[in-house]
Amino acid sequence: MNISAPLYYALGANICFSIAIIFFTSISNKANSLWTNAFKAVVALLCFFIFIIFGEGFHQISFYPLTAFFISGAIGLAVGDIFLIKAFTIIGPSRTMVLFGFQPLLMAVFGLLLFNQSISNNKLFAVIFLIGCLLCFSLERFKENKNWGLKGIFYAFIGVFLDGTGILLTRYSFDNSPDIHVFEGNFYRCLGALVAFIVLNFFYKKVNLISTFKLLNIKEKWTILFASFLGTFLSLALYLNAIKDGHLASVTAIAITGPFFSAIFEHLYFKKKPTGYFYLSFAFFIIGFYLLNF
Repeated sequence: MNISAPLYYALGANICFSIAIIFFTSISNKANSLWTNAFKAVVALLCFFIFIIFGEGFHQISFYPLTAFFISGAIGLAVGDIFLIKAFTIIGPSRTMVLFGFQPLLMAVFGLLLFNQSISNNKLFAVIFLIGCLLCFSLERFKENKNWGLKGIFYAFIGVFLDGTGILLTRYSFDNSPDIHVFEGNFYRCLGALVAFIVLNFFYKKVNLISTFKLLNIKEKWTILFASFLGTFLSLALYLNAIKDGHLASVTAIAITGPFFSAIFEHLYFKKKPTGYFYLSFAFFIIGFYLLNF
């Protein structure tokens, strides 16, 4: 695979998710974060199953990689995303995604320790520029709101940590099951998330998957279906392609530019005029992405 291909997969996944989280946040304000996550996991599971059945079909997989896929879905797509969407509703999607700036550093350490992935000077400077992109954007939001929203930040940090743990488990599974297609990996992850939601339904809070969906109006139903397809199915398909073959620190460095793309779509959706901070963030993003390719 071309060395740059995983970065473009990660970029595409990030754009898809950045569009979807605007709609996830809107729906979660009417329903709740648990229901939103459970619903999008079910939609993604069905989509991956259909693509697998009409594609290459299922391949044989051993117990430990299968278990790792399953657990990564349970903690990353289920529990982790609950905390993230809860943070979205408290401090907003863009500010929540700012905290993903810490994930590349975490992945660089674990990539080195677990997968012998060294990080070059170019990649290190790229991560610095991409974090600079987030800091500019974060400063703008702080000046607007004068409040960091500590509860939301706490939820976001938990979500970022669980998401990172899921990434490590997913990479382990792919490294130990080279024949497994990305759609299969995502199917097992979504299955793990679904089981986690079933457990939460019995011991934590009722999901009420169908009854809550019926309470939504026609526009809201199509909105959550579209957001689930774009932000869970398509985004996961692209992102796991990046995780499967890419350098973990580089891939997650691309993923943390979510606030930048969220800002673009929020500006378009709410018809807000871009600021100087926005253009400076854009310049940092271009430099960082360029460095990642060399």
